[in-house]
Amino acid sequence: MSETTIRYNGVEIKSVLTESIDQEVVKDSTGVDPIYVRVRVAVRGIVHLSQNANLMGLKVPGDLATGVNSVIDDLLQPRRPFSMLINGLPMFDVVPGMVRPGLSAAQAPLNRTDCNHGPITTVRFLEVVSGNTMRIEFTCTMHLPYCDQTGQSPGGIISFRFWIAEDIDCTTWTTRRIYSGRVRVAHMGINVLTAFRNNIRFPPLQRSFVRKAISLHQSPNGLEMDFTVVDQEMWSTRQLRY
Repeated sequence: MSETTIRYNGVEIKSVLTESIDQEVVKDSTGVDPIYVRVRVAVRGIVHLSQNANLMGLKVPGDLATGVNSVIDDLLQPRRPFSMLINGLPMFDVVPGMVRPGLSAAQAPLNRTDCNHGPITTVRFLEVVSGNTMRIEFTCTMHLPYCDQTGQSPGGIISFRFWIAEDIDCTTWTTRRIYSGRVRVAHMGINVLTAFRNNIRFPPLQRSFVRKAISLHQSPNGLEMDFTVVDQEMWSTRQLRY
């Protein structure tokens, strides 16, 4: 029988029962490009007051009620390192992309870094077995970038798409060309505007066009930025037929 251990934010729960591991590919707003894989791990374990450090589950200090509350507070902190080990070997080893000020963020390859403000956890009390033992369910949801094993990407950008629209004035036969797109970075530790400027070039101006406007709008989540480039044709280069 394999032994599974969960570690989150410095809390270790030994010999847990794995309820489920769900994985789902999440795509961008166009529904075309995958951005990350949402992984949800649900396990069950026991919390106890035993002095035996090798006993399965999680040992808490003091009385059960006080000890559980202190541990639950640690387990519910968002954006903390998470690992799941089976027989001592890691199945998941994920670090948050960005933590709150005052905490040091662990460094890891991009494919092991949560890219959507996670990991995110929940705790559910299942049963108070006795005054010394209770059973809990712990879930952790992670968001792993959809990338290769090495997890390399320019400037931490994990998604980039653009599209083109053209409006033609039928009086002058001049064209108004609009480039629109969206870029997404791996986590808030990467400034999306800086990543865009350092790694992506604006489309070159075509003959007889002038650049009228450039708009850069960062989204509230801090991970995405929409951009628009507007070019206006000043005179028609189309040949006239007589």
